[in-house]
Amino acid sequence: MIALVAHPSQQQLLSVLGRSLKISAILNPWRASFRSAPAPVFSQLGALLAASTPEACCFLWPYRGLENDLSTCLKHQIRVLSAGPADLPASPLWSWGGQHLHSPLFQTASEQRRSPAFGAPVYLRRLVGGGSDLLNAWWAACQLLAEARDLIDAEVVEVQLAACREGRQHHLALTLAFANRATAHLIVAPHYFSPSLDLTLLGSGGLVFADHIANTPMLVHRGGIQISPPAFLHPEPAWIHAFLDPVTPPAVPRVNTPELKLLRALHRALRLGQLVRVA
Repeated sequence: MIALVAHPSQQQLLSVLGRSLKISAILNPWRASFRSAPAPVFSQLGALLAASTPEACCFLWPYRGLENDLSTCLKHQIRVLSAGPADLPASPLWSWGGQHLHSPLFQTASEQRRSPAFGAPVYLRRLVGGGSDLLNAWWAACQLLAEARDLIDAEVVEVQLAACREGRQHHLALTLAFANRATAHLIVAPHYFSPSLDLTLLGSGGLVFADHIANTPMLVHRGGIQISPPAFLHPEPAWIHAFLDPVTPPAVPRVNTPELKLLRALHRALRLGQLVRVA
């Protein structure tokens, strides 16, 4: 059994996970509530652990008390999987990131990128949502960076970050330079389709392109258009299953990771209102 930490805006993802996982409880530390949930919902981790004993806990959305709750799980010897990093010492019980490795979009793009006809990677453009608050925008940017490194298959040598916000809504644009002379433009918008299929990967011999509207079934009715992405496009079910039943143990998170430097650069970019270099 696994406990999930999910934001009410992830209702669709929660429904997908409920069909493939044995969920013992859900932690929702936000004021908004779920329309429906596949397991009992708690607002505090302490109450959740008092009512159930999950073998693992998966954090799908960051929040201000994340580090404390992660530490509590680790003290109780509960394995932890999080969608993004945290400022905590490394632990063999804790793993984070890697969702893109289980994404059909990434797997298809990676396969086509390695075709001889594609040639060498030249330019990557990727757009996702997640900028609905500062910490979630940071996690989305971290996930994009990891995905870009694996698609381009080269060391990142330069990162420039621009960011702006209005209230809690954040918009990020990262420009990357790679050791193989490829470049990437990664965008985190306040809101976007989930999961995002917006990807353009240019090679010296070809182009890999995916468009959300062209690849997603739509229901047209009097009230408008309802876009319903197929459940298999969500990488989280396979990502969580791989964590629970790993063929090889997951990598232990690094301490003082580049992702923490990205968070500091994000704060600086918002404060200065200009492009900043990520050290």
